[in-house]
Amino acid sequence: MTELDIELKKPRIASKQISRSNYQTTSIENYYKLSIYIPLLDNIITDLKSRFLNEKYHAISKLPLLLPRFIIKSDTNNTDILLKIIKEHFTFEDSNIIDALELKTELQLWKSSWIRKKNEGECIDCDAIKCISDCSEIIFPNIKKLLGIMACLPISVASAERSFSTLRRLKTWLRSKMGQDRLCGLALLHIYQEINIPVDEIIERFSRMKNRKIDFVL
Repeated sequence: MTELDIELKKPRIASKQISRSNYQTTSIENYYKLSIYIPLLDNIITDLKSRFLNEKYHAISKLPLLLPRFIIKSDTNNTDILLKIIKEHFTFEDSNIIDALELKTELQLWKSSWIRKKNEGECIDCDAIKCISDCSEIIFPNIKKLLGIMACLPISVASAERSFSTLRRLKTWLRSKMGQDRLCGLALLHIYQEINIPVDEIIERFSRMKNRKIDFVL
């Protein structure tokens, strides 16, 4: 730290200390290694393990097997693994328990349908959003919900960070009594500014919410 003209010093070590680290070492480098560097590495490793090595992440990482380019290559073993993971880790609001036989039948029909489309020359290299549009809710109710979960998984936290920044600008001290509906509406308008909103339809919908003494000019 001589280049920055900073003198490294070790805090005073007492026989009994409860407010800060009190590592018994004579070296300044070892003191900061024990008090800052090693705990920081432990914290980072723990966060990485809890984020990427838990069972939920393992279950979510298997959802891409439902995509056409993977499902047509899957064998019986992969299908059984996918079936077991879905049954253990995923539940839906309308049915707390997923029927294993029903889901297995859906997977077989889903695989057969994409093999047939491939033989007919159709493109099977599509993402989850495209698969949702091609997935019949009557024939594949569980697969359609799983594809919806996969399509909603965020690639990054940019959208969430953008939402927090928007709320910080909207929910000011002068708007502290703003209701939940109004706040959500303003936040959505601010976040999705690129979406064109038909003003005439909004006025028409607003005018029909209740009887009014004046007519809206449309």
